[in-house]
Amino acid sequence: MRQIAQALRATLLAHPGMLTVVATRPVNTPGAFRLLESGLAILRGQDVPLGQAMDLLNAVVMFVIGHTLAEAGQTPGHEGTEPDTANLTVDPADYPNFAEALATGAGLDFETRFGLVLDILIAGFAALPELAGG
Repeated sequence: MRQIAQALRATLLAHPGMLTVVATRPVNTPGAFRLLESGLAILRGQDVPLGQAMDLLNAVVMFVIGHTLAEAGQTPGHEGTEPDTANLTVDPADYPNFAEALATGAGLDFETRFGLVLDILIAGFAALPELAGG
């Protein structure tokens, strides 16, 4: 799952204009079917029941799309109108925690967040009673 997620993220970051297409179109092409089947085969090969495999694959893909959309920071068709978040400042008196996060970078690294949440998703599914042998 990790390799599938990382490959999808890399592809979407390389082609951010495709994010809204991927997010809003159903899986209905032979290429998409092959990718889905490949992921399902990997999970089923690890004794993940079909329903759980579909749920995990869907959850990971939706996470990757949403995370990558935020990371790319572009709205297709509105290029050049994105806010300058690199120079964002907030009043620490009103927003002390957020101001500290901006000043230190705590919790703002997309790569770190991506890996952490992906691990949480995979571990959460693995802990389900149906998969953990319970």
